[in-house]
Amino acid sequence: MPPSLHRCKRCLQGHRKCVPGPGNSACERCVRLGKEGECVYELDKPLVSPTTDDASTGSVGTSTAIPTMSLALDRFMNAAESSLMDLDSDEWLDQAPATLFGTQCFNSTALQQYMKAFETPMFDHGDKSMDLEDPHLMCTFDDWMLVFNWLSRNGTRAIPIARWMDAESMLKEFFYKPPALRLILCCSALQASYFSSNRSNPNTELSYFRRARKAFYRAELSSADMVNFYFHLGLQASDIGEMKISEQCLRSAIELIIDLKMDVDPDDSPWLSHLTPRQREERRRYFWIIYIQYSHIVSYSADAPEYNFNSDKIKPPSQVYDPHPVFVNVTDIVKWETLLLNIVGTIKRANTLPPQSVSALADSTAANTPFHNQLLSAHSSISTKWLLLFENPAVISPQDEDRFITQVSLAKDILFDLNMLLQVSTSVFYRPLMFLSGLRSCDPVYLSSKHQAAVLNAINQCLEASWRISSLYLFYDKMMKGDDRIHEDEVIFYQCDFGTYQAFEAFIVFWFIACRMESQWLSLAGLTEFNNSALRERLRKVFEIVRSMGSVGSSDPILQAMEAMLAEVEETSRLGRWFRSLPDDVIINDLDAIEVGMKLMRVGTDMEENSVVDPYCYMGFLGMEIGRGRKIRWKGRREESWRLFWKLNG
Repeated sequence: MPPSLHRCKRCLQGHRKCVPGPGNSACERCVRLGKEGECVYELDKPLVSPTTDDASTGSVGTSTAIPTMSLALDRFMNAAESSLMDLDSDEWLDQAPATLFGTQCFNSTALQQYMKAFETPMFDHGDKSMDLEDPHLMCTFDDWMLVFNWLSRNGTRAIPIARWMDAESMLKEFFYKPPALRLILCCSALQASYFSSNRSNPNTELSYFRRARKAFYRAELSSADMVNFYFHLGLQASDIGEMKISEQCLRSAIELIIDLKMDVDPDDSPWLSHLTPRQREERRRYFWIIYIQYSHIVSYSADAPEYNFNSDKIKPPSQVYDPHPVFVNVTDIVKWETLLLNIVGTIKRANTLPPQSVSALADSTAANTPFHNQLLSAHSSISTKWLLLFENPAVISPQDEDRFITQVSLAKDILFDLNMLLQVSTSVFYRPLMFLSGLRSCDPVYLSSKHQAAVLNAINQCLEASWRISSLYLFYDKMMKGDDRIHEDEVIFYQCDFGTYQAFEAFIVFWFIACRMESQWLSLAGLTEFNNSALRERLRKVFEIVRSMGSVGSSDPILQAMEAMLAEVEETSRLGRWFRSLPDDVIINDLDAIEVGMKLMRVGTDMEENSVVDPYCYMGFLGMEIGRGRKIRWKGRREESWRLFWKLNG
């Protein structure tokens, strides 16, 4: 049989689907990109048995049918449809019989898959070559059990369920999934066991991570499964400090989503009419988890990728019953979270360079300005059922705690990020203007009544937002450590994964008011006794929580800066506002200053070989320096220009 065209080199290197043109001319993708001259095909041996490769679903067809699993669903099929729809996922899991999706059933299915694989002729597998499989990429039953224990909570859940993927289908088809996806899921499972009582070996987790990367370099799939792979690989890379790999995974996932048109809702995609409702929802959730990750990067990274990537054409996640709930509940909260994250990112980029004058900065937060209207519109559009409201910004009362627990229980979702971002967006919007209160040239008597009121409003807005951020942070930490009022299945709703960046924003505001704000503004704002024991105790508690989360990758520079700010606040309380009377020779010059940055780590390299880049944060210090003699500086592109702005106007 003559050889047949397989893929052009560009599509093969980019892990993209290749559709040759008429008469073996340039493929559709190269024509679309204007690269017809670089479209060179490679010859490949024809397959003995035809296969299908669905780029939309990521399923690789073979002549061997995937074994199906018979589930004991009689109890549910006999129930009324209305009663089924009223059950949430946790109630389903509590009521589901152990035989519905138990370990014994899965073990039997896995054994059937092994037996069928042994009995099926090799030619029926549809392999493109007769090369032996790399032992490091082969799937084992131990791998399957590792992922099963993760998704089923060590067998305590009758039905394995996950937030962003169809866990049941993943386990059924585990042996047919791309090796890269299988291995990175094992890595995620090991990480989950590390944070539980079943501690895993870090070397084993690192081994799975390296094997997943190796499998990826050999992968030739362009499918929704690879989006799932990019997401988990990016998380693992971020956790071990390989931030460049994490960012590259995000870029690759976004490009793949755009290429596969996953940014269009599956219900509005006629070419996906063959997918089942649960497959469509999984595809929708793959988009949302990448879009959430992208929105976070936009909000705190100086090198966020710029794509025409938004959620305008896709619906929020929803539940699918088949007949039991297929996914962990995710509400339309994600829509508001990503909106606020993108607003924070927009404000961050707008403040890359300082304004031309103090007057322009004083007018930046005036009513009816674009940013002010955008922020006000976003805040007012969020439903109050998602908001954790309390009267005193500095204190959450026991009655408030009871109300919050009830809200979280009814929402069946994580309310932490939304409520923290609500306050963070306010703080980053007003903080540049608040920093004017640290300049002697901007003493209240030198400003017009309009600008004086604007600065005073900025101080109050930032301070209230910071008190609320720290109060919510302490409340969620308390709930995570255990509380009798919370059901064990609802502890997951009290996660605060991105709380470090939000706590850092509040820390900067507290530090500035305690150590940098001019005394006239302190008096005008009623903050003459601000640096008291209650403030310092609050700062110490927040710092200890952040430090307990570990110092890896993006959190390391934040910890260094928080420790320096806390030390300066405590020294100021003992010695008074001593920095005002420092002689000129005590001020550290540029050569002696310590610059805090984020180290990019590489697996298998020494720390000295790693480069230092701009740290992750929402806004940074805008040129402000920390410590006695201002010897500690925050690394960042905008920092030097803002530092010059303060000197010229100080």
